[in-house]
Parts: sequence; C-alpha cells; structure tokens
Amino acid sequence: MELVADEAKIGAVVFDILSEINAKIYAGTAPSGTTFPYAVFTLRSINQSFGAISNLILSVNIWDNKGNDIAALLNFQKSIIEGVNRLVYADDDTSLRFYLESINNVPTDRLHLRRREITFNIKYIRRV
Repeated sequence: MELVADEAKIGAVVFDILSEINAKIYAGTAPSGTTFPYAVFTLRSINQSFGAISNLILSVNIWDNKGNDIAALLNFQKSIIEGVNRLVYADDDTSLRFYLESINNVPTDRLHLRRREITFNIKYIRRV
C-alpha cells in the first residue's frame, strides 16, 4: 500500500483519537455556527519515507473568541497535548507514534479571536 492510500485510514484514526479528547475537533474546517472554543486539524505527509516508515505532520488549530481571557484555550490545548503526545496506536498493519513538535500563537486580523497551533510529528510504520 502506498502512503497516499494509507492517509485516508490514518486520517480516520487521528479523527477518532482527537474526537475522544473533545467532541469539538473537526477535520479541515468547523461547521458554520460552531461555538467557541473549537479546534480543526489537518494531516499532511512530508517527503521522508524510509521503506515502511514515513513521517506525517498533524496540525491542530484551536480557536477561541474570549479576547484576553485565554483560560478555555489553554485548557483545550492541555487536553490535546496530554491525550496525543507520545501516544502509540497500533493495529494489524499500522503503527502510529505521536510526538509534540511545537506550540505557536498564530496572529489573526480579528482582535477578539485567539488561535493556537499545536503541531505533532507522526511516525507511521506500515507492517508488511
């Protein structure tokens, strides 16, 4: 199986993992009218493959509209990091290992919105 074909399966696994942490985490974009805080995630491959081992990047962006009160955003961030960092997922043909890479404040053009990006490196091992 190629990595491209595997990404749908990996995406579903990542969505399941994140959904267990918080129901307000969405793939790609949040539905219109979603209440704050919420998070969206993207998954992308990077061009590093070593046989059956590949690297992927998971970006989780948390959005909140509480202005200077960032307590809810920080609690959301903490739950994601505690639930995902160093997590190992394995089934019959797939192994995923998640490692925290970075936490960044991302400026927005709307002063009342806050955005925090959490990035994880995923080591993907395809068992053959």
